[in-house]
Amino acid sequence: MLVSTAELATHLDDPSWVIFDCRHDLTNPIKGQNVYSTSHITGAFFAGVDRDLSGEKTGNNGRHPLPDPAVFADFLARCGVTAKSRIVAYDDVGGQYAARLWWMTRWI
Repeated sequence: MLVSTAELATHLDDPSWVIFDCRHDLTNPIKGQNVYSTSHITGAFFAGVDRDLSGEKTGNNGRHPLPDPAVFADFLARCGVTAKSRIVAYDDVGGQYAARLWWMTRWI
């Protein structure tokens, strides 16, 4: 479900809402972490495409292979996600990377 910025603003102090900044640039892999360090939604965790939303590369499994489900679940847990959490993900390219985090949470 999509939420408006106005609705999100009313939940910034709500611990059941866990926010992820998924900004990424395929041509500049450090851009996401750099823009997160400069500015992000209050309380958001950074979810790096290469670090948190991908697994180990073997040379035969593509540019951004899925991580082991247990490893991804551990990342979410470290960020405070529980079975009752409302997860909000955003990026700056129309949802491409935020959608990956959303899909992966449904996958596990």
